[in-house]
Amino acid sequence: MIKLHPKPTVFATAVILAFGVATFGCPPPIDPVEPDDPKPPPEKVADCATACAHLRGEDGSGLDCALGKPSKRGNTCEADCEKLEANGVQFVACTIEAKSCDDAEHCAD
Repeated sequence: MIKLHPKPTVFATAVILAFGVATFGCPPPIDPVEPDDPKPPPEKVADCATACAHLRGEDGSGLDCALGKPSKRGNTCEADCEKLEANGVQFVACTIEAKSCDDAEHCAD
């Protein structure tokens, strides 16, 4: 029969590890950080009339885009906007953010 005698350093290491695990264990779970002032979802405050007024510069934007004026077919910006929005194009939200007429032209895509 073979007798195993652990070396003192192995025994000491095992005792220290056991003590460390028993004393400290796993760290406590970290709670997710919540913002101090959560922002509510933005409300839809703009409509086609507001978007078209922005394109025409009536809101002080300085824009004077052709997209805000009646089309060659006689459709108003508001009518075209309503059609785009009904087809899922985020025209109003995009147009309100437009800083130039070139930016606004991409909103109708």
